[in-house]
Amino acid sequence: MRVAVYARVSTANNGQNPEMQLRELREYCKHRGLELTGEYVDAGISGAKDSRPELNRLNTDARRRRFDAVVVWKFDRFARSVSHLLRALEEFRSLGIEFVSLSEQVDTSTPTGKMRDAKESEVARNRQGGVAVYLYRSRLQLVPIANPDGQNMTGGLDEPSR
Repeated sequence: MRVAVYARVSTANNGQNPEMQLRELREYCKHRGLELTGEYVDAGISGAKDSRPELNRLNTDARRRRFDAVVVWKFDRFARSVSHLLRALEEFRSLGIEFVSLSEQVDTSTPTGKMRDAKESEVARNRQGGVAVYLYRSRLQLVPIANPDGQNMTGGLDEPSR
């Protein structure tokens, strides 16, 4: 399997070095007999930015089908927001590209990884939906109710607050 690895550090001059991530990523690929076709490294760039030079290059190469899987050291090195991560994973899925996160032990190429990915994606989508409902209801200034997680949310439909 042809793989690309992605690493990122937020600050290049503050003792952060992507080499630690890259070393573990290379070792993982070697141990599994994977063909490392590209390394994409953003140094000194915040993960809060959806657009980063090497991440953009990785996405372009993914669309060109230059690899079969993307391997990252940790989710937050790849994406800092759930929505960005879900969009990227959905695009990879549509392209037939697997995704591996070493730290979270997620590998979408395995049956267990596919099941976990589907479950976590659904949980995240539901959570995002819950947040959207919360924001919508709070704009309507409705009374507080508890969501399924036990957190207070705005939203009793029959008793508007005054």
